[in-house]
Order: sequence, then structure tokens, then C-alpha cells
Amino acid sequence: MLALLLAGVVYHFTTTFTDSRGAVAQSSGRVYAQDSSYRVDLDPAPGRKRSFDTSISRDNDRTAVLINKTKRTYYDRVRITSKTRSSILFQFPFPGGEAVGQPVVAHRVEGTEMVAGHQATKHVITVEYRLEFEEDSTPINAVVRATETLWCAEDLPRLPFERALTTGWTLVDRELKPLTSSIQGMTIGAELAVTRTFDGGPPISETTRTVVDELRVDDVPALIFAVPADFTYDAAPMAPRRD
Repeated sequence: MLALLLAGVVYHFTTTFTDSRGAVAQSSGRVYAQDSSYRVDLDPAPGRKRSFDTSISRDNDRTAVLINKTKRTYYDRVRITSKTRSSILFQFPFPGGEAVGQPVVAHRVEGTEMVAGHQATKHVITVEYRLEFEEDSTPINAVVRATETLWCAEDLPRLPFERALTTGWTLVDRELKPLTSSIQGMTIGAELAVTRTFDGGPPISETTRTVVDELRVDDVPALIFAVPADFTYDAAPMAPRRD
């Protein structure tokens, strides 16, 4: 295992997003990771305009630069808030409201499976909680249910940009944290299915699946994590100024 921990990881992924209307969106790319650095190169997407094609971080994802290969420019990634949500359905579709009551959160292990050539432990996390909001003295309530399935290879290191499941609600996330922090190894497959149902309304759902279809353990040259010298820095709105 020591040899694997000292080496880097290179893999290709495909992520598919499906909503309750049956609309499907897909993205894919190649990831290079070693120690505190990573690089993500998105595959070409004909007919789609992107603000960036590549993301690079060299400090455990605390900061990152985003590269536009067509314009030959790069800029700093800017996060508007530190609060994150793994799905937009974890919140109301309008400002306000709060999570109430006691959330139901559980974690179970369902054995191991071979994924991309590695033995992976299958983790299943389930979440259920209520949301409340009042509009002109009229209560608006909803129930959110989610199931996240993770396939984690414990012989590979957890990558710096891997994010644990979060809802953005402190009431729920403080119950989730002990469960998600206990999971070891690199995530080499994931599925998150979320459903939000308003009282008296139909359920709205979305499912995000990420599949790793090719993976190798290898040293990654430091040059991979460098911005091309002939690319121009282009300050993004609200980006920190460079000296």
C-alpha cells in the first residue's frame, strides 16, 4: 500500500445528471492527482461554450486556477460562499425557510465490488429531513430524501478535491459529518439521488452518477500542474488580486 500512497493517480470519469423530467446532461474528463496537487481536463463538448476547460490546484484545493484553452487565458476560481450543497434540491427554490425537526441520517456498508480494477467498499448514506417556510401566514412544507452510494478504494488515497455529502443546513450536516468523515479511501464511483416533495405536490427528483472507467497509479510530472507560460492571466470578477 505504501507504494500506492507515494504515487499519483490518473483516471477518466463520466458524470451523468438526470432530472425528474428525464432531461440528461453529461460531462467527462481526465484527472491527474498527486500529493496536494490535482488537474482536471474536461473532454471536448461540441456545441457547448465553457468558461474554462481545465482546473488546477497545488494546495489541497484551497485555491485553484481555471484555464480557457481557446482564449489561452486563466483566472482564479472564486467561491461566493463557504456553504456548500451537494444538490440544489436540498434547499427551497426561493429564499428563506429552514430545516426543522430531527433529521434521519444513516450509513451502511454493502460489501465490496471491483471498480476500475480496484476492490471498492460500497457505502450507502440515506438522509431525510423537513423544510418549513411561511408566506403571508401560509405555511409551506417539504420533505427531502436522499440516497448517496459511494464506491471507495481503500488502497488509494482520498483526493484533495473530494467533497463529503452536505445539505447546507447545519441541523442536518452535523448529523452527516461523523458518518462521512469515517469513510476511507478514494471515491471511484458515486451516485446521489435526491427527491424534494412539497405537501400536496408531486415529487421533484434528480440523480447524479459518476463512473470511473479507466484508472492507473503512476507518478505525475510536476509540469502537469503548471499553467502554460504563454497563457495570459485574466482576473475574474471578485477574484483576489495578484501581486
